[in-house]
Amino acid sequence: MPDERPRKTGRRWSILKKLTDDELDRRTTARNKTFNEIRKTQRAVDPAYDQHLKETAKAWVASLQTTVLGWARLRVNAIRSVSKGLALPFDLTPEYLVSIYPADGLCPYLQLPLVRGSGNGPLTASVDRIIPPLGYIQGNVRVISRRANSIKNDCVDPDIFRRIADQLEQDLCAQYR
Repeated sequence: MPDERPRKTGRRWSILKKLTDDELDRRTTARNKTFNEIRKTQRAVDPAYDQHLKETAKAWVASLQTTVLGWARLRVNAIRSVSKGLALPFDLTPEYLVSIYPADGLCPYLQLPLVRGSGNGPLTASVDRIIPPLGYIQGNVRVISRRANSIKNDCVDPDIFRRIADQLEQDLCAQYR
């Protein structure tokens, strides 16, 4: 049976390559067990430890999202995982996402301000594939709002899309009067 692990070079990889899958699993389990024991000990000493970790992570993410570049870095990491899971091509960089982010900060479709964040709000900035089978590659993505992305993905008939767009325009005009 051929080795199914990716081909890599170097001293460390040659040592890992000699290990069996069971041995790698055992070592990984031992490392995770050690980490979990440290967390349990910390929880016993400080009951607010988990809350502290969550707050620290939220603050770190929030600090990154204050700039377009920080938002782009988070999105690139998230999209890389999604494209790997879907077996789609991927070649985006944070700098590329910054270059295609609307200069006026408005969704190109809805003309409403984009919100940088990882939430599920309708105006959260979203990276949209123009031609989905081509994957997340430069030239095939654009930054639009989550609401526009959902509308675009759910609608395939141009007539229905026009009606939705007209209704959205009426709703938005009524909402912001």
